[in-house]
Amino acid sequence: MFILSSSPDGERNVSRLRTAAGKRRRTLLFLVTTALFAALLCVCAPFSVPIGPIPITLATFAVFLCAGLLPPGQATLSVGLYLAIGAVGLPVFSAFRGGIAHLVGPTGGFLWGYIPAALCASLLIALGKRKKPFYPIGMLAGNLLLYLFGGVWYSVSAGVTFLQAMSVCALPFLPGDALKIALASALCILLRTPLDRVLGRHASPGGLSEEEPESGEAKESPDKKDGN
Repeated sequence: MFILSSSPDGERNVSRLRTAAGKRRRTLLFLVTTALFAALLCVCAPFSVPIGPIPITLATFAVFLCAGLLPPGQATLSVGLYLAIGAVGLPVFSAFRGGIAHLVGPTGGFLWGYIPAALCASLLIALGKRKKPFYPIGMLAGNLLLYLFGGVWYSVSAGVTFLQAMSVCALPFLPGDALKIALASALCILLRTPLDRVLGRHASPGGLSEEEPESGEAKESPDKKDGN
């Protein structure tokens, strides 16, 4: 007959096992969530409406969802994973195209610009402690950064002035992007708390999402000296 040890050493061993299991679970959830949001981009981005050199797509909407529902580092990683999938040739860019040529062409700056846009928006939302006004504020700032990044790239690649590039690459998209920001903000405000519960996250005082400790995973306190 085996008797479970209730000694301090036995309790510490059990605590370490629980801590290791909790870390493995969080790592798995992180990887799965990152992949799922990259997949969301892969599904949304190919659907486009051509109106010039830059088509209207749902890619920016998906980028805003990544920024609003994921911590900054994970949002950036999801967008980077999406770009890597497209770079190897899978048809996940606008109009179901793929390949490295789209990342280095005149409009490639808008694809690369998804990374700083997602990082900027997610950081501002997190630093704003995820209060409702910071969702559209963060997404607007990220979108402006996307315009700047893509506009400068297009200006250099196409040999036009920056103002000419912005008139082609930004002005026609203002109404649609405003609508995307409004819808993405509303969805993120609605979904972030349930998603945090599923992933075991909580908001830290600085607004960044952190993982909640597993049961029995609290920091070990120093051993108490035995009293008489």
